[in-house]
Order: sequence, then structure tokens, then C-alpha cells
Amino acid sequence: MSNYDNLLAFLAPFVEGSDGYIGFTKADRSQDPEDNKRWGEFHNWYAESGGGEVDLPFETLSENPKWEYYFTPAVLSEDSRLQSKFQHSNVIWIDFDQPVDWQHFNPAPSIVVQTSEKKHHCYWLLQEPITDVNDMRYWCKRFLEYFSGGDESGFDATQLLKLPWGLNLKLGSKLSDGSHWVPKVVKFEPDLKYAETAFEHIPEPSVSI
Repeated sequence: MSNYDNLLAFLAPFVEGSDGYIGFTKADRSQDPEDNKRWGEFHNWYAESGGGEVDLPFETLSENPKWEYYFTPAVLSEDSRLQSKFQHSNVIWIDFDQPVDWQHFNPAPSIVVQTSEKKHHCYWLLQEPITDVNDMRYWCKRFLEYFSGGDESGFDATQLLKLPWGLNLKLGSKLSDGSHWVPKVVKFEPDLKYAETAFEHIPEPSVSI
């Protein structure tokens, strides 16, 4: 299976049972690699999803070493990342920007992407999609407060998260030999899907969303 086929397989659980759009961004940090927060040049595009597949042109995802790649885990109703264009999501997610022991999480994440040596993006697949934008924010916030170590601002319904494709070009993500980390899938269980009752032990968020 090619890297491109692996990427399509990775995206399949996010778009299962949907017709809509997935948002993508590629960002060039090479203009100022010492600036950890600068995006530099970036490009947005949208791919249609239908029948559990994403119509993703390969040439758009050229594995150029100067690019980082991101996507929206949520499906959009139009080719826009406005919150009002949220259609539904098959997952709850957390962007962990601190080291965490995700192997012992309860409930266990269905999909985990390692974005640098000590950071991960975790996804919990759902038996029934979340279809309300405020409910999406609520569940991501609820998980963020329960599993400490996540990006506390990362619960927008149309959040961008790193694809397991390209490189992580942030200065703090370099390896000891000076090379850049390649984001990779370290857990992929697309059949591990949860009903809402599996989350009853997770406390309500401290702030209303």
C-alpha cells in the first residue's frame, strides 16, 4: 500500500457515512525556521467526501520538505472552516501539547497520531456522529479538562490538526540529529467506536460552552 493509500485509509473513519467537505491546510515555516509560532506562507483547500471516501488529489499533497499538513477532523457543509459550516463529526479529539501516557487512557483513543517526539493527537471514534456545533465544542472541552496536557484552546468545532503526512517543522520538534519529525499513526483501531454512555465518568466541563 502506498503512502497515499495509507493517508486515504486514515481519513476514512472521519468521513464515514458523510457527504460534505474536509478542510486542509499546508503551511510553509521555512521562511523563518527560528520562529516557532510563525506559519509563514500557507494554503487552504477543501476536498469533497462521500461514501466514506475523500476525493483528494495527490498533487496537492506533494511531500515537499518545507510543508506541514493539517486537516479538519470534522466534516463541513461547505468549503469553509467557519464554525457555522460545521456539519458533523465522527470523533472527539484532543491535541496534546504536553507528554501524556495515552496508552492508559480510559476510554482508550481509537486513533493516535504522534506529531513529535513527545506530543500526540488523540481521537475517540463515535457510534453516532455529533451534529451540533455547540455539542462538538462541549465534548472536546469536556475531554480536554479530563485528560490533562491538551491544548486548552483546541476545541473549536472546525479545528485544524496535523495530518500523518509531511513533516513537523516547528523548531522544538527537531530530532537530536537535526532532522525534522515525521508525523505518524501509532494507533489505528477504526472499529473502536463509543456510545455516549462510555463517557459518563468524565466530569462536566467547568465552564459552559
